[in-house]
Formats: sequence, structure tokens, C-alpha cells
Amino acid sequence: MKKLILSIFFLTSLALYGQQKATKDSFTAKIQELEGDINHDGYPDKIVLAMDTSNTATPIKTQVFLSKPNGKLQLALSSTTMIEPHFPLPNFAIENGQLHILADITDGHANYTFRCRNGNFELIYLEKGTWDGKNTTTETQFNLLTGIKTEQVKALGSEENLQERKTTIRINPLPLLQELNQFDAPSFRLNKTP
Repeated sequence: MKKLILSIFFLTSLALYGQQKATKDSFTAKIQELEGDINHDGYPDKIVLAMDTSNTATPIKTQVFLSKPNGKLQLALSSTTMIEPHFPLPNFAIENGQLHILADITDGHANYTFRCRNGNFELIYLEKGTWDGKNTTTETQFNLLTGIKTEQVKALGSEENLQERKTTIRINPLPLLQELNQFDAPSFRLNKTP
């Protein structure tokens, strides 16, 4: 009887371990893959977005790989909470050694610019446009390195400023991509003075 119970326990443990391993490796549908030098070392780095199609919630994994001088890639960032599984998905780009992420947010869009510094991806610039649901749009440019935040309120379809606010907000330390939990999360929108 003891052997039977131990055998059942062993087989159950083995089956559970196998299911856990399958869940970890289920991000098989590549959505986007791009290369560029993010950390200014002269070697191409890689960003991969992959979806878990076996899960009904279709979570998305974001991975950033930095290359070593020997040409091998090393995982620098991996997150399954950064991107909410909805469409359209954020668009990633590498330009001038910086990571740009263009994402739809509630009532608008946002363009985030990150730099790689000491293995961290720091938010250095945010540009976003939002619509109030009525007759005005707000365009925000926030340079986190200088602390200058400019907001321009315009009539819908017009380039004329109805109101312009310029403020200085120092944020130290800079927000990190590694800490990001969905691009439209209130903690990351920087709508209000942090």
C-alpha cells in the first residue's frame, strides 16, 4: 500500500512538473523581432515580442537581448506584464541607439523613448496626444533628462494653441522599462506631477 501511494505521488509530481515546464515555454508566436545597437557597444542587440497562443488571455512576452563582444546574445530583460494583450500592439523601434515604443493609450497614443545605461532601460522622453472626448486634444512633451514638461491644449483639428503650460518636474531616479507594468497604467502615464 505504501508503495502504491508513493508511486501515485511520484507520478502526480512528474505530471505537474511537465505541465509547468510546458507553460513556461509556450510563447511561440513571434509578433515582432528587431535588431539594433541599443547599448552603444557596436554590436547588434535584439528585441523579441512573442505571444502565448495556448493561453486564452494570450499574454505577450517582451525580451531584450544585449550582445556580447563574442557575438552571443544575453537576456537583459524579460517581462510578461509590460504589454497588455489587446490590439493594436505597441510598435517597437531602435533609432540612434535608443529604444522607441509607440503605444495606444486610453483616449490617445504615446511615444516612449528609453536609453540603455548600466544594463537598465531608463525612460528619457515621453510624447503623447490625448483627446478629452469633446472638442480638445492635449499634446504633451516631457524630457525627463531636463525635467521640462510642455502641454499644449488645442481645438480638435486645429494647430492653434488654446492653452500652453510649461513646467519643470525633476524625476530621480528615472522610470525603468524593467519596472513597467502596461503602458497605460496610471503609474506610468505621467499625466500628473509624480
